[in-house]
Amino acid sequence: MQHAFDVGKTKVKDCIKEYNRRGGTLERKKRSDAGKTLVNSNRKRDQMCSPFNWFAKQKRRQHQGEALESAELKEAYANLSEEDRLKCAQGMKTMLANMESEVKRVLKHTNGCISWEALAQQIAGGEKVAQPICGRSLAKWVAGTDGFRYMKTQTLPQCTTERTKKIRKRWAVTFHIFWEGAKMVAKEVQLLYTNIDEKWFYSLVIRLHNKVVPLFGVSPVFHRIHHKDNMDKLLAICAIGIAPIDNDLRKGGRGLKICITRSGGNVAASKNSYNRVYNDDGTWSYPRIEGNLLRKKGESYFENWEICGARTKKAERGSSTSRSG
Repeated sequence: MQHAFDVGKTKVKDCIKEYNRRGGTLERKKRSDAGKTLVNSNRKRDQMCSPFNWFAKQKRRQHQGEALESAELKEAYANLSEEDRLKCAQGMKTMLANMESEVKRVLKHTNGCISWEALAQQIAGGEKVAQPICGRSLAKWVAGTDGFRYMKTQTLPQCTTERTKKIRKRWAVTFHIFWEGAKMVAKEVQLLYTNIDEKWFYSLVIRLHNKVVPLFGVSPVFHRIHHKDNMDKLLAICAIGIAPIDNDLRKGGRGLKICITRSGGNVAASKNSYNRVYNDDGTWSYPRIEGNLLRKKGESYFENWEICGARTKKAERGSSTSRSG
């Protein structure tokens, strides 16, 4: 053993003694306060939550960005009245005693879609209020409850009508038949699977760490949508491809990025455009001067076409203007 682990005789003897002392097991000794936190243990609160600690937290929260020395805080605490000291002694313990109900209230109100730091601020009562417990400690406690897990924001199709159900079933069947046939010709033909689709960006903030806490009744929320055209956000056309191994998608393959192009194009300006200038009284105007010129007539600029029919309406408007002229 000495040569195997490159240690001396004394170290080997010590390890053997420790092994025998533990009754032939290498398990670590369990802590007497295992599972006890500031939230669920009065003893822990009495040990960690001193009146001065709460006073210092309040002052540092109220004077963010300033370097407050411990000596200054101790001197300020010593000059407090007995009434103010009593408030400091009871402040943190009172908030921690009601912590579980407050965490449950905020998580249920937000459906678990909140960061740990924001959760700590909500419980404290705002950004400028001293937090009795930090976001990291909250994460350890809540994540240790039974059934806790993280999940990603998801959308599900609305299969509410028989027609929709039949369409989706037909697609699933044809998809299966196609790829089963592709595996039969894998030796002669390499199949390249491509997909062209529209992509809407910023239509929904995707969070990767939504909290699901069954103990508090916090369950996942699914954002159901009717159609992608209803999202008033940036639209891009994306094309990707994959070359499956042996024409079998289940074995993986080599992915290919073909292109991603925003829905829009360069058009010529039909007239001169000027920047908006704000006045002191809140009103604004568009001074037609050379220094305020944004775009000259005939210059090319990018025009977005996210709105359905935008180009058609502009073309009709342009043709009617030319006819009237």
